[in-house]
Amino acid sequence: MRTLGRYIATMLPVTLSSPLNDIFLAKKVISVVPQAPYSPDLSPCDFFLFPKLKFHLKGCHLGTVYNIQKVLTDQLRALLHEDFQHCYREWEQRLRRCMASQGNRFEGDNVDI
Repeated sequence: MRTLGRYIATMLPVTLSSPLNDIFLAKKVISVVPQAPYSPDLSPCDFFLFPKLKFHLKGCHLGTVYNIQKVLTDQLRALLHEDFQHCYREWEQRLRRCMASQGNRFEGDNVDI
């Protein structure tokens, strides 16, 4: 679980920085990778987490907020260590594509690295 926390913390955008977060990250020796405040190409939640969660909710009518929370919590708990490793590798590739495009917008794999 400790490793999982490292993956999550390194994917947090700098905009979530606060004195309390900074102290926690410093104590755990977790570095935060600076990135643009919002870029769907670089946001792990946009290309990794949200699609996974939406896939399981598609076509479902859960009725109550409690049911939605339960289903989402179950899906988050079902994520494996390997899922986060794959996400991290994909995120690195996206960062390289962003640098290759000199920060310009790109879609998919349309940028040569």
